[in-house]
Amino acid sequence: MSTKKTDQGFILIAITHPYYGRMAANLANSIKAAAPDIPIALVGDEAGMRHLNDAERGLFSHIIDINAESGVAGAMHLRMELPKLSPFKETISMDVDTIWLPKANPYTLFDLLQDRDFTIVNEGFTDLDNGIANDSHYTHWADPKDIQAAYELTGKLWMVRGEFMVFRKGEAVTNLFKLAKSIIRKPKVDVLRLGGGVTDEFAFNIALNKAGIEPHEKKWQPAYWPIMNGGRIPTLHTIDSKYYAISFGANRLPRDSQKIYDTIAKAAAYKTGVAYRFPLYPKRSFLKERIKS
Repeated sequence: MSTKKTDQGFILIAITHPYYGRMAANLANSIKAAAPDIPIALVGDEAGMRHLNDAERGLFSHIIDINAESGVAGAMHLRMELPKLSPFKETISMDVDTIWLPKANPYTLFDLLQDRDFTIVNEGFTDLDNGIANDSHYTHWADPKDIQAAYELTGKLWMVRGEFMVFRKGEAVTNLFKLAKSIIRKPKVDVLRLGGGVTDEFAFNIALNKAGIEPHEKKWQPAYWPIMNGGRIPTLHTIDSKYYAISFGANRLPRDSQKIYDTIAKAAAYKTGVAYRFPLYPKRSFLKERIKS
């Protein structure tokens, strides 16, 4: 079993709306319940962190105040800066609308970096050399053929999701994020947007190909995402034995989402002593940029 190191930790983002700070506090509490000594950094602005009390702020070893761009675009651009912002040599980055599972050991995730510098949740890849094929409901955010031509790609066009990644600081990761940043700022193709912004997923898919970097495993799913499973949520025991976390990243939430989220969050609060104050809500209920999606 992996053991803790002082240069390993989590980084979470909470900007533009109090929802993200609330969810960051719940996620941090659930991580601390499973691994009390692991450090967690929070990157946030006044809007994102305004509802957090002293106990909730105390869950974070580092609070990095920033002036963020607004909306989804701001969050996507900020994600391009994570290697610079992280105070750790090895970092787990997660979306905050996620909850850590009670039996999951976060230190085992850093073992994935033993022979690589970066890995990320993904739904496999499209093989550009053998015809455009995709056995997933994933969207590349632009036509893969257009992407291939515009960026002169061969080989694998990965289908990543930016909600969960593990990376080590160094030249390879610096270059990867720099390339992704240039893609997200000025895409060469017509691209679907989320809340008015170009997604980090679009940028990372291309950047991974150009940089010659691959996730450690095809279709790596460290977090159970109900949307990928017909909205179904198995028993906590079943999920806890196979995953590190549960993701609730969606405009609409499956019926049982609130129940399992509450169960885990309340159990975590009992262990840490930091009260659970912020229930889970679908983002589209109060974020205007989500209403049409």
